[in-house]
Amino acid sequence: MARPRIAQPPQRAAQAPVRLTRRGRRVLAGLGVGAVVAVSAVVGSAVLGSADEPALELAGRSSVVVHSGDTLWSIAQSIAPDVDPRAVVDALQEVNGLTDASLVPGQVLLLP
Repeated sequence: MARPRIAQPPQRAAQAPVRLTRRGRRVLAGLGVGAVVAVSAVVGSAVLGSADEPALELAGRSSVVVHSGDTLWSIAQSIAPDVDPRAVVDALQEVNGLTDASLVPGQVLLLP
């Protein structure tokens, strides 16, 4: 008696890796640059804001750590250089519950 033949699956030829031509690499590079420009335009406008709408602000309160030699005046000038420091010092004292201008290095001050 003859043995039945078992069908063998066809063997696939080894696939060569995908190779890009010079033109293909240029197209992919251009698409990558375009994507970066588009993302930076969207993110930049959201962060910087425009003349009509303000820039993004942090949702939580900001704080600053007092270093040796810092004063309320110097902190006020560094956090709001375009504002009268007297108003910022008053706001710092009010927000932090300070009764005088004495600060301790390492102290954390909430910013108004």
